[in-house]
Order: sequence, then C-alpha cells, then structure tokens
Amino acid sequence: MRLVIRPATVLALSLALSLASCAPAAPDPDGEPAPAPRADALDDCAALGPGSLTLTGVEAEADFDAALLAVDVEALPRQLSLSRLSAFQQLLVRYMLDVPESIDTIDTRAAVDAGPLSWAAMAAFSPDGASVDTAFLRRGLHRFYGCARGFPPTLAEFQALVFDYRAEPAAQVVQSTVKNLPRRIWRSAERGAFVAETLLGDVVRETEIILTDRRRDGRIDFLEYNQGGILVGASTFAAATGGQAVGAVPFACISCHGTNSVTPPPP
Repeated sequence: MRLVIRPATVLALSLALSLASCAPAAPDPDGEPAPAPRADALDDCAALGPGSLTLTGVEAEADFDAALLAVDVEALPRQLSLSRLSAFQQLLVRYMLDVPESIDTIDTRAAVDAGPLSWAAMAAFSPDGASVDTAFLRRGLHRFYGCARGFPPTLAEFQALVFDYRAEPAAQVVQSTVKNLPRRIWRSAERGAFVAETLLGDVVRETEIILTDRRRDGRIDFLEYNQGGILVGASTFAAATGGQAVGAVPFACISCHGTNSVTPPPP
C-alpha cells in the first residue's frame, strides 16, 4: 500500500502559492517555446539559508544566479539522454526534474520552462549534452530546492498543517551515529512522515523530517528545521575524524538515505 499524506486544505493553498512564485512564463500562443526564465523569476524564488551554521562545500559558493544566467541553455541539444551520466548524476538530475527512473530522455526546453530547479539541472550539462557538472548540480539543488518544494517555512506551521508529531508519543529515543547525540524519533505511515529531533541536553538542536508520496517521481523529500524552528538548508553531523561537520540539505541527506527509501537507515 502506498503511503499518502493528506495535509489540510490550507497547506495545499500555501504550496500552490509558493510554487506559483517559481513558475515559468506561459508558452507563446503561437506555439513557440517560452523564453528561459528571467532574472526576476530567480528573485522570486527564495533560497534556504544555513541559519547559524556555516557551509564550506560547493553549496557555499556565491552568485549561483549569475552563473545560471551565464549559461546559454538554448544552445543545448533539444533532447538530452541521461544514460551517458553516472548513476549518481542521473539520480541528482532526475530528483531536480522530479521525473521517475523510467524517463531517460529529457526535453531541454520543457525542463527549462518548468521552473528554476529544473532549469539549473539543464544548465549543468555540457554544450554537447554528453556530461554534467556535478558541482553545478549541487549548487542548483541547494539554491532552488526549498522554493520548488514549497515546504512550510516554520516548524510550527509544519506541525499545524502536516503532522503534529508532538501530540503523539515518540516511537523511540536512540543514540545517533550520524549526529553523535540522542535522537527522538516519530514515524507516521499514515501521514508519510518521519521526524527526528536531535537532542543536546534538554534542547532540540534541529528537527529533520522525511516526507513520502508528495512527489511525481515517487521519491522522498527532506526538511531541516533549526533550533529556532526555521526551515534551513544546512545541518550538523558527526565528522569521521571527530568533532562536527556542516552539510548542505538536501544533498547530505540524499548522500545518506538515497531518494527512494521510505524507511530511514539506522540513525
């Protein structure tokens, strides 16, 4: 049985308004392809900040919008095959395009017109369409993921509109290897939501959420709320060398969980 989230009507309206801000211009009535989204479309698509954390990976590089606008996506081949890419590159491109694994050939213009996230995926391809710049993909995913998915901007809104997990007993408290701290876990198959609070003493340092069955491609989504309950694009993890490291969300989440698993791996 597929897991189905049934959020309140107000959430659907909220997401529709959010996605509308990222939507491309309508196609020309004469049948000509719509132009690539303009700079003002990017301005309307707010990026998720790192909160109080400091990113150090490729996602921390500045001026992605300028880099995106500098790419002549109209010069790309009209059809692009994903079969030339590595398995992980295919995963990232399909995730950004929200298309299932069965789709191998991408219509470039349709993808560019679909919104900034899929536009960024197309802009990562080489001029001949034979390869992609993985760092560019990661930067585009980080820049536009929050806008494209339209998540509630605060944890309080998530609880009110999607899953009030605090109203239910926690499934368990575990010692997390990826956080090197205790985690309080809730799971709701009915709502397709998996919630993990990282505990630093009596303080919830961050709340991380996996959502299922909300995407056309059938994959899972990742949400990160910081200590203040604000939706952010970064999280803290235990480093293999000791101490802590900051990773970009959702890329760090995808690297651990993949994009298809409904049941999270060991904490």
